[in-house]
Amino acid sequence: MSPQQRLAYIICWIAGLACGAMASAVPTYLPEIARDMTAGGVDVAALGTTVQSMFLAGWVCGGILLGLVADLRGRAPVIGVSVISAVLLTAATPYVDSPLALGVMRLLTGLFIGATMAVSTTLGAELLPDRWRPVMMGVLANSYAVGVVCSGALQANHIPYATVAATFGVFVIPALLARVVVRLVLLEPLYVSGPAMSPTLGAGDRVLVAKGLSAVTGLSRGDIVAFANPDDWQAVPASPTTGGSTTLAVPGIAHL
Repeated sequence: MSPQQRLAYIICWIAGLACGAMASAVPTYLPEIARDMTAGGVDVAALGTTVQSMFLAGWVCGGILLGLVADLRGRAPVIGVSVISAVLLTAATPYVDSPLALGVMRLLTGLFIGATMAVSTTLGAELLPDRWRPVMMGVLANSYAVGVVCSGALQANHIPYATVAATFGVFVIPALLARVVVRLVLLEPLYVSGPAMSPTLGAGDRVLVAKGLSAVTGLSRGDIVAFANPDDWQAVPASPTTGGSTTLAVPGIAHL
């Protein structure tokens, strides 16, 4: 793995940690949150069941819907927006004044946490070489559990929820880094403007280019390769050296 890929993997791990901490913070601090609501006599057990169900429903929807958005628009933007949105919603939770408002906020928080977990896990798998993928994916999966433990440790030390929620703002930093690092040095979406690569790619298709991946995995027949666009780009006709195949090219993209 290149240094840039390692950095992106670490960012994915921190994103998982943030998700674990934010997902468990509200259930852990629910008695304190319910006590501060204007509606008196809130049944904490019933409220906990309701808001957790809404959180999980949001998780499922976020993983599916924003996962599809990530396939179309790129992993980094979705991770960045999702983490920042989950942080803002979690930080605002101490100020809700009704069970309904809390339920809606947990639904939305689940939406963005589900998206973060799905997309960061996918990106982590795409970054890892085959040799290390099983072990490192296990390490990545454990980041969520580490976040849960951290949230419980804060509550055990009697730190008020408002303080805990405010500290989640530190997770905005890796979210912004994910956007910058992945976009500049790892993955870049490209737009196919014409039909030159049809039927492999059509006009209007988008290609997500993994920068530097060929240095790790090598190139194989059928790969799509992005390159700096020369002034005289053209299709390369079939030849014995290419096994009778043809390399098709559009500005900056070639199909081997």
